[in-house]
Amino acid sequence: MHKKIYLSILLLTVCLFIVFSNTSVQAKTNYIHKFPKSLKGTWYSYGKDVDGKNKMNKLVINEKSFRFHPYKKHRVFIGCQPPKTKHEKEFYKKTEKWLYGISFNQKGHEWIKFYGWQQQAGYGGNYNVRMINGHKVLSIGDGAGNWICGHYYQSKKLALKMGSRHYHGFKYYPTIK
Repeated sequence: MHKKIYLSILLLTVCLFIVFSNTSVQAKTNYIHKFPKSLKGTWYSYGKDVDGKNKMNKLVINEKSFRFHPYKKHRVFIGCQPPKTKHEKEFYKKTEKWLYGISFNQKGHEWIKFYGWQQQAGYGGNYNVRMINGHKVLSIGDGAGNWICGHYYQSKKLALKMGSRHYHGFKYYPTIK
């Protein structure tokens, strides 16, 4: 009796192993093909800089300032293997400031992650625009956890009013005192 139970459990375990080992999850990468209109414009934030002084920051987002380019498979030049031929050097110089983007959802909100065309490592920068308390807010995050670097607003007046406000549903870097 014990042998039958043991063999049944062993057989079930082997079957489950085969089923789950052959199942692979492949997330589709959603490359964006044009620069998002929702990000475009002049944005402002107000808060403390690295010296602890209050400062108004201005961020202009458009195709020219971000040098967005729709993604296509390309050769990435690794730091220890710089471009060697004339053609490679010309291509690298042309593309070194290009960005491409992918979209992803986090907690029900769409984000755009921008990578450098020749970026070899790192997480890129994440951008999201949504209505918060009746205002259009650009949130910028980075890192694997999408930690918020700041929130930007469409006017200096609103940026002054909101300051370094934190909103529910975002992860923030810990403050150092």
